[in-house]
Amino acid sequence: MTSPVLPLAIEQIDHAAWTVPDLDAAIAFYERLFGARQLYRLGPINSADLPRSAQGKDWTHAHLDVPDAKLELAFMVLPNGFHIELFSYAQPASDTQKALKSNHVGAHHLGFLVADLDQAVAQLEQHGCTVLDRIAFDSGPTAGAQFQYFTDPWGNIFELVQRSQPLNAPQGRECVNPASLYNSTNFGFSHAVVQDNSRTVHLAGQVAWNGEGQLVGAGDRIAQTRQALQNLKTVLKEAGASPREVVRLRTYLVGHTPEELGPICALINEFYEGAEPAANTLLGVANLALPDMLVEIEATARLP
Repeated sequence: MTSPVLPLAIEQIDHAAWTVPDLDAAIAFYERLFGARQLYRLGPINSADLPRSAQGKDWTHAHLDVPDAKLELAFMVLPNGFHIELFSYAQPASDTQKALKSNHVGAHHLGFLVADLDQAVAQLEQHGCTVLDRIAFDSGPTAGAQFQYFTDPWGNIFELVQRSQPLNAPQGRECVNPASLYNSTNFGFSHAVVQDNSRTVHLAGQVAWNGEGQLVGAGDRIAQTRQALQNLKTVLKEAGASPREVVRLRTYLVGHTPEELGPICALINEFYEGAEPAANTLLGVANLALPDMLVEIEATARLP
């Protein structure tokens, strides 16, 4: 059985980088245009002066896929904390003195969110950028937003964006109610709710009711814990998650004894199916919704 290929675990965007013909001129230009500040500069880096790889390739060929190169680079930070990296190659000579057009494979652009697009465009023109016509849509997913592309003196493509509302604005919620569990809406709640914008799943407290709404394990806290955890798994699966995505549990016990904590905690550990357990608060309470309910467990999870 082969292991599933998992998506890359990206924490955040670290930086964007592109190549310019003149590093000094580019640094000065982006300082004026963006208010960028240089953090450090490296080079000249000459491949001929560095060790070759085990396969016999020169350093820049092995690491940057550019044979026999000589280059410099600068790392800069924008006022909002975003980092940019600039490369300038003294050799080999570039195939073109301008950046790729948008239709060329490998072309890319960097988009900046602005509050006032008209003001930003006026500033771009003062800095000598080439500003293209504005894009705006009256309907569809980008309705209310405006977009305007521009290029720097070397043809690198950028975009300004003005939005009427943030992309991650709350878009509602999705209720999760597995058919195999009892109908919780009869009691005024859903088994779980997914927040669309944050991909967070909030699971209602699960008790030891089976699909017919009958209690499993009357008078037995350990049996009720087992059933409650199984119900949580059912809801997680319906929402598209698993115990591995749980970030928080809260466990309520009625009248438990210290001797029962060991077996109950063991069941909670088993619930995670080998994954490291999430945060959990275990609370002793006087009673739950009905007298025969002795265990209730609620959870929060993040969709994968």
